[in-house]
Amino acid sequence: MKKKIIKIIAAVLLVAAIAGTAVYSAVVMTPELSVAEEEKDGVLNPLTGEYVENLPSRPIMVSTDNVGDAIPQYGVSHADIVYEVPVEGAQSRLEVIYYSDIPKTVGPCRSVRPYIVDLAREYDAILTHDGWSPDARSYLAQGIVADIPAQQNSFFYRTDAKSAPHNCLADTEDVISAAEDKGYDEPVDVRGFTFLNEEEAAVLSGREEEYLAEYEKKAKEQLRFRWQKYRLPDLSGITFPENSEASEITVGYSNCTGKYEWNAEKSRYIRYANGSEYCDLPDGTAVEVSNVIVYNVSSSVLDQKGRLSINMCLGGDAWVFTQGRVFECSWSKKDLDSPTVFTDSEGNEIKLSAGKSWICVIDQNSRFEYR
Repeated sequence: MKKKIIKIIAAVLLVAAIAGTAVYSAVVMTPELSVAEEEKDGVLNPLTGEYVENLPSRPIMVSTDNVGDAIPQYGVSHADIVYEVPVEGAQSRLEVIYYSDIPKTVGPCRSVRPYIVDLAREYDAILTHDGWSPDARSYLAQGIVADIPAQQNSFFYRTDAKSAPHNCLADTEDVISAAEDKGYDEPVDVRGFTFLNEEEAAVLSGREEEYLAEYEKKAKEQLRFRWQKYRLPDLSGITFPENSEASEITVGYSNCTGKYEWNAEKSRYIRYANGSEYCDLPDGTAVEVSNVIVYNVSSSVLDQKGRLSINMCLGGDAWVFTQGRVFECSWSKKDLDSPTVFTDSEGNEIKLSAGKSWICVIDQNSRFEYR
């Protein structure tokens, strides 16, 4: 009888031990849940901070007319970055950088200046253009930049849809083929920018509640047990350099006044040119960007035709607009092969929102304001 009682007690103790181990394991194996980051497919585009299926060996930069009948241009909405730079007569020219999304037709192509060549050099881009100033031609002859000029390639053509000289177009398949023939297809390390993560973007834009609600929804979807706890991220420690609200930016050159309006619903800046929404050809797609950057340079007249000389390494004042905010900052550039960087008073790089950017280079003849 005693042996039977002992066996029953032992069995009960064994079951209790097993149950206790199971409960302990459940507690240990199911800690508070944090939403797992989604795995990103493809490769990271250093110009936009976005993942894409693939990237070519190097970007294409098209020197693009921005005067009169040239507007609207072809393919600008596909660009990762658009530079607007001053040229003679206080006018502007677009230097359009295509990397992750290269349209078939680009242009109207126009001539380059040495400081435009400097931009192509900064991005290790294939510079595509129609003509050059004497100084730019001498600069390009040094072979520092991958150069595809209309004067040496017969595939450039003029369209009847626009008047000359605002009608020189190029097919990017021909540009890429010509670049391969010249050995310009070797992969390069393309300069990049620093980007906000999702939490930082939510705080800067004032969308913390919306972000946390979406986070909580995803967390609940990932729960394995109804009683399992989850933890929301703490956004209280996210800080930024001094900044202020800015929902409208205006940058004017003698040929074109660009206005950029912040659309909070889209989290994009909508561009307007000379009072109308700016859309490109051939499909009329509106140009919307995640960031607008303005930086100041000092130009001097170089010759009788009014061509300009600009030191692209001098540094100066800059303004970075992102998430409906503006950071008043500084720009600097170590040398012509280094990236232009935008930093706060303590030397920290200003972070951009993931997406496309429009960068306005302004001089003493340009108009600039924001509110």
